[in-house]
Amino acid sequence: MQPLVIYFNERCLNHSPEDYHWESGIQNLCSVIDVFFELRTDAHIAFPAGQWQADCGGLHFYERLKNAYSNKDRYRRLLPKIRKLTNSDVQLLHEVYWEEKSAHGLTLADAIQSWAVSLFFDNTVWTQAGITAPRYELDESTNNLNGPTPSDIRHLSEIPHTQHWATEIRDWGAIVAKSCVLDKINGLPVVMYQGPKEHNPPHVHLLDKQSGNSLAKYRIDIFERPIGPPTWDAEMKAWVAHYREQLLKSWARCQQGGLPFEIEKSYMPPSA
Repeated sequence: MQPLVIYFNERCLNHSPEDYHWESGIQNLCSVIDVFFELRTDAHIAFPAGQWQADCGGLHFYERLKNAYSNKDRYRRLLPKIRKLTNSDVQLLHEVYWEEKSAHGLTLADAIQSWAVSLFFDNTVWTQAGITAPRYELDESTNNLNGPTPSDIRHLSEIPHTQHWATEIRDWGAIVAKSCVLDKINGLPVVMYQGPKEHNPPHVHLLDKQSGNSLAKYRIDIFERPIGPPTWDAEMKAWVAHYREQLLKSWARCQQGGLPFEIEKSYMPPSA
């Protein structure tokens, strides 16, 4: 599964700071960010050049964000997930505009079909779960922008938006399997069934390839065999250890009634 990056929409700060209620707006944004990272623990949030230090009613954006986290440990845990971009970090062949100005955060979110994240206040457009904005394509032969064409950008600025996009956020960058079969061990299918048939703790089944009956059941959060003989323990222990992170993401998806993700065979787990 590809790591997911979402992008701060700098155009949500277009209007003069004195028109805003900064404290409530930032508190809301912190809640959105927290819920998003619960859905995708591997994700990052990127800020276009200068926006981490943007003026928000007399304080830098990061100072507003830090003050909003009464629990400073939560803020410190957030910092490794922050990326601060420069204008040269990403070269794009199109631009999304807002109010007739280039919108870098919206452009980046549009480019990889990710999400733009906005700070919103009452009576602004940023209260929607989707934003439509004009996209201009770069003609490399003339270096001119052609367009516009409409671009529909996924958007997060309220808790209901994270709920609206929850499945897409969890699934982003992964391929959903066509069945419950994840892999084969010694020719025997390893399967993960969908909820509500299955329930915690997270586990998989090793099936008889002829009858389809379960030969053994293995926990994946910790390696354990609650059901079945020890015949395949060595192979299954190594398999579960190697793919544990992927398997737990699949388990979360299955508990929502979906099929698991395909196993990424090229995946290398982080070193201990």
